[in-house]
Amino acid sequence: SSMGCHRLPERKKKTKKKTKKKKKKKKKKKKKKKKKKKKKKKKKKKKKKKKEHQQIQ
Repeated sequence: SSMGCHRLPERKKKTKKKTKKKKKKKKKKKKKKKKKKKKKKKKKKKKKKKKEHQQIQ
């Protein structure tokens, strides 16, 4: 029965290795966030056009 208790912690160590592979997938998601920043720059250009209308008034 003592041999069965030692085998359980070894299985837990194998699950920890699988979590490290998931962290590599998170780095790919960071590249998608950079594409969202480009959309914010387009909104800033619209604000500049509003300032030109205020100068005409």
